[in-house]
Amino acid sequence: MSESDPLVDEIVDRALGVPIAEREGYIEKACAGDAQLRQTVTAMILAHEQAGVLLGKGLAARRQAEPSSALPGAEKEGDQIGRYKLLQKIGEGGCGAVYMAEQQEPVQRLVALKIIKLGMDSKQVVARFEAERQALALMDHPNIAKVLDGGTTRTGRPFFVMELVKGISITRFCDQRQLDTRQRLDLFVQVCRAIQHAHQKGVIHRDIKPSNILVADHDGVPVPKVIDFGIAKATTGQTLTNKTLFTAFEQFIGTPAYMSPEQAKLSGLDIDTRSDIYSLGVLLYELLIGNTPFDSKQLVRAGLQEVCRIIREQEPPRPSTRLSTLAYAEQSTVARHRQCEPPKLVSLLRGDLDWIVMKTLEKDRNRRYETANGLARDIERHLNNEPVAARPPSATYRLQKLVRRHKVGVAAAGAVLGALVLGLGLSAWLFTRERATRKQVSAEAQKSRQVVRFLRDMLAGVGPSAAKGKDTALLREILDKTASRITTELTNRPDVDAELRLIMSRTYDELGDYTNALTMVREALRLRRSLYPNGHPGVAQALNNLSIILQDHGDLEGAEAAEKEAVAICRRFAAADPAELGKSLVNLANVLEARGDLPGAEAAAREGLAFARKAHPHAHSDLVGALSTLANVLGDTGNLDENERLNREALAMVKALEGEVHPTVARLTGNLAITLLIQQRDLAAAEAMQREALALNRKLYGEVHPAVAEALGNVGTVLMEEGEVEEAERSYRQALEMRRKLFSGHHPDVILSLEQLAQLYVVRNDLAEGEKALEEVLALQQQAFGEEHPEIASSLHGLAIVHGKRGDIAGSNALEQRALAMRKRLYPAEHLAIAESLNQLGTLAAAGGELDQASSLLGQALAVLGKLQRTNTFDAGSVLWTLGWVRQQAGDINSRSLCQQAVSVAIQDANRTRILTGAIYDLVDLLEVQGKCAEAEPLLSEAWTCWEKCPVPEKAATWKAAAAERHALFYEKWNQSAPSADRAAKANEWRGKLDALQRQGEGQAQKKVDPNP
Repeated sequence: MSESDPLVDEIVDRALGVPIAEREGYIEKACAGDAQLRQTVTAMILAHEQAGVLLGKGLAARRQAEPSSALPGAEKEGDQIGRYKLLQKIGEGGCGAVYMAEQQEPVQRLVALKIIKLGMDSKQVVARFEAERQALALMDHPNIAKVLDGGTTRTGRPFFVMELVKGISITRFCDQRQLDTRQRLDLFVQVCRAIQHAHQKGVIHRDIKPSNILVADHDGVPVPKVIDFGIAKATTGQTLTNKTLFTAFEQFIGTPAYMSPEQAKLSGLDIDTRSDIYSLGVLLYELLIGNTPFDSKQLVRAGLQEVCRIIREQEPPRPSTRLSTLAYAEQSTVARHRQCEPPKLVSLLRGDLDWIVMKTLEKDRNRRYETANGLARDIERHLNNEPVAARPPSATYRLQKLVRRHKVGVAAAGAVLGALVLGLGLSAWLFTRERATRKQVSAEAQKSRQVVRFLRDMLAGVGPSAAKGKDTALLREILDKTASRITTELTNRPDVDAELRLIMSRTYDELGDYTNALTMVREALRLRRSLYPNGHPGVAQALNNLSIILQDHGDLEGAEAAEKEAVAICRRFAAADPAELGKSLVNLANVLEARGDLPGAEAAAREGLAFARKAHPHAHSDLVGALSTLANVLGDTGNLDENERLNREALAMVKALEGEVHPTVARLTGNLAITLLIQQRDLAAAEAMQREALALNRKLYGEVHPAVAEALGNVGTVLMEEGEVEEAERSYRQALEMRRKLFSGHHPDVILSLEQLAQLYVVRNDLAEGEKALEEVLALQQQAFGEEHPEIASSLHGLAIVHGKRGDIAGSNALEQRALAMRKRLYPAEHLAIAESLNQLGTLAAAGGELDQASSLLGQALAVLGKLQRTNTFDAGSVLWTLGWVRQQAGDINSRSLCQQAVSVAIQDANRTRILTGAIYDLVDLLEVQGKCAEAEPLLSEAWTCWEKCPVPEKAATWKAAAAERHALFYEKWNQSAPSADRAAKANEWRGKLDALQRQGEGQAQKKVDPNP
């Protein structure tokens, strides 16, 4: 979604602020090989540097050997300019730098001080800068930043002082506060009044865009301020400067996305106030739907000539049309920022606002509003339900406006007229409708009796949700008998038939019988479609059920198609049935999450939760489902704090509604356990909760069920984290065996079990089996999910680890680069998976001797973890350990602090023995080199304490043997440098432990391990 400045404007501004010697390199990097983008950027820089001064010519060439901050007279924080002390640089544009400054006399106050940057003092730029100063001085309006003072620095460069506006861009302000359409229009009217004032003073702004209109709260009231008249042009005969001020031929003034067609002619010789009207129209367009009429990034990449052609010739779509064609996730975000649903927002725009916006965007300026006041007045007419000037008048339109303005009077007149008509026709109507009404009442009563009888016979304790652990075999028998009765007893009642089939389809689904569930739901959908050929919430309900069952069956593509159709139907009936729309959106979020579309899933889940809260102000099962779904999606995107909060809210709510024994209680207990595992590293609590969920699922469903398999897999995951590899393998294999009985080989749950086993092989150092299993998983994932999915990226990461352990650094690096690129496309910039890939790439670089690259990558991983507030987790401990080792190898004396941080972090997690002890031994090495063995000795004792608690029995002997040898060598070296009987004795003691551990390791190696326990 477009927000603030386009890319080209940002690149140009930054390029002009980069030292000349570095500018060309910056432009090349910023344009990333895009020739058209580079051409556009270069053309705009040419407009700022006339007389052949471009990228190293003239004055710039003489200064390129030193950065601008080193040039004589360059300002910096703390400098004094006249009676102003520079405090902080707060902005920088193409030719001016803006500082927050303190005025010291005659009054003390904070101000904004704008001054021409060194290297930008060409005659043209100085003239334009002075024009801005004088243009602002002409104006006195509450919505225009006031000029307070002006002058020149000691080096003769002009500056001016203006009030300090502590605000943010108007579009950001509106989105952050989630202002509705009316509130946005109220702000926009104030902006129009400010521009009108400037026009009356003979000044055109010529660069109206969100970043030049800042909004701040004044006593709780939002006040917009127009800033930056830096490219303003006089429209009267007055002289704004004694220096030459002209618009050079083919100078590209303004920002492309907001530029009028006459500005895009590149002559710049025929600009009047109606150019600002066009730019105001672009701003209004963006305030209404979050996008500019022509996409900013597309304009940037189109090339200068094509940009001008588009602006001059191409007609933009109406705002309502543009909004309705946006992607689902973006459309939902736009509507949410305006406290509205997408269909309602489209309806609000269609009509007056479409007409108003399109009038401002006319190519022929004679067809636009003549003044900014005219535009503001039309907005006010719309808000007051008066006919707007932008819309061609018609009798029907004027009547509609009359009715909206005078609702009470029109309603009263209508009531009198309606009473007369009703009185005349009432008798005839009653006579003709009596018989039909009697039949309808009889039919409805019959339907109700049948529904009640069937529900009583079938649903009393049939589904696991209601049965709460009763004999599922008996429940299946009841369900099957009821299903057979439907076929024979309801042949003439398709409405009742469809209703009961939907109920039974969900019950079969709960029992894990997907064949019967699909048969039931598809027949129910067919019946509903025949009853309501033009759409109905009942059809959406059937599509909802179908989508859920298809997802459970592994058909994600079919599930998504069914759910999107359900959402589309529900939107038509949202006013009457917000609950059904909420459920459809939540179901859609589940499908999108499973398919790897996390942005779309989050947008749908948030909107679904909003509708669920609207439909159910108090605790309700629909609300539980919405909370749980959003929590799951946020867990995938890395927002673990909100994930935990929503999971706890959902779990407490379902327990209050259903008690302690319920399928949703089991599911949410397992979800919360995973959160505790990842977020808090509370392994004991996570294991207890997962075992509780497993026991509850077995009680509800018996021994073989998808929910039981899922719980077994989750238990295995916690056991893996605790180092109980053998027990974890048993859980994983039980889950896999169960899922293979229930599903086909390419079902997502089967793939998940195979992936869990593959990861176990890698942890156990069985690299051949691990690689084979991961390649099988990757092939199945690509078959099920396509070429890009979070799980595919995870498998690539796993394969990279296998290749790295084998010593294939190049192969491992290539796989991890693919995983990182995919994760960057799928996840937010700050996500645990991205830190994981960066850590692996940094470790590989270190193994290959690329210490600088390793340090950079590991630093990036640490930065991501810092933004996620995970600097005290074992993930950070691992990165710190590796980074400390890299810096140590590079001779960095500060590496000791990194090792100490790693020890401090890892020591909080006793289950991460290897990370902790590795960090300790690196720190011991540093202390040894510095001759501080006495300081290192207590650390060795701490490391051995960790090994004594080592939770990996099959590896403990081997790892402990290596640790014992390390301890023996420590005392031997220390004794050589400072002989002592005590140190010699300790060295012998550790040699004895080493011999014992080696014998123990040999004995374990001779044991035969059952591969299928």
